[in-house]
Amino acid sequence: MAGNGGIIGPVNTPITAPATLTTQVNASGCHTLQSTTTTVDFIAVAAGAGGGGNYGGGGGAGGVLKSICNSCLAAKPVCGGATVPVTINGGGAGGGNRVNGTNGGTAALTLGGTTYTATGGGGGAGGCQNAVAGGSGGGAACGNFGAGNTPPIAGPLGGPQGNAGGPNPGAPGGPSDGWGGGGGGFSEAGGPGGPKAGGDGFSTTLDGTPYAVAGGGGGGGPTACAGTSPGGDGGGGNGGLLATGTVGAVNTGGGGGGGNSGPFVSGLAGGSGTVILQENYTCGTKGGPGIWQMNTVYDYVKQGKW
Repeated sequence: MAGNGGIIGPVNTPITAPATLTTQVNASGCHTLQSTTTTVDFIAVAAGAGGGGNYGGGGGAGGVLKSICNSCLAAKPVCGGATVPVTINGGGAGGGNRVNGTNGGTAALTLGGTTYTATGGGGGAGGCQNAVAGGSGGGAACGNFGAGNTPPIAGPLGGPQGNAGGPNPGAPGGPSDGWGGGGGGFSEAGGPGGPKAGGDGFSTTLDGTPYAVAGGGGGGGPTACAGTSPGGDGGGGNGGLLATGTVGAVNTGGGGGGGNSGPFVSGLAGGSGTVILQENYTCGTKGGPGIWQMNTVYDYVKQGKW
């Protein structure tokens, strides 16, 4: 009885149990991990590119690097309570009349001594310009479409980053029929200048919260055409047809929609990037019924485990 203050009953010890905590980081800075975090999974999404102007191709989605759903890269071991430097950049601007959209900015984080840098999306082509390569490539009209996963990043470093933009049906090098191809997305290439849809991105659910990122922008087309030129799932902006297109969604890395033939000739901006961190840590639970020593309770309250 002396060991537990003279109270009769079994002495309990808190039980450690595994748990996860998911945080989406939308601005540059340092994220502080839980004190008992042992490993971290991540999704780094670079910013989307702007769409091209005047029959413009859709902007390519920002590149994606990830350990989640990547058999080549396990969760990274870390020290509990450490800080994770994160860099988030903005989306590329839309292009003016027959001008390419601007590439999106990078997203980066450092875990376990390794820095992972995702490449921004490639700008959509304006008119007959060549589209630009990037994490995912920009869509084209009568020029060449942009390649994806550029520069190439392999699975052990979180890649590949994304897919190519869509061509015009007669491209590369052929005459334009007035449609811009869709920007590439993480999971598929952009559509050609008939369907003109942006490529779909990446989606998952972590700790009950759904995330959808890195959809390509839809290509622009003739103003007289009805219907839609949809951006890819994961924040891709719509291309312009009867009306102006739409921007890539903020903090998704979605590409911006391409401009139409007029009066809304300008392409639309891409969405900013984001980093999603899933911490794997241990937490204290109360265990079974019985007697708790006050010193034990006090220690675990201070550690945030009670």
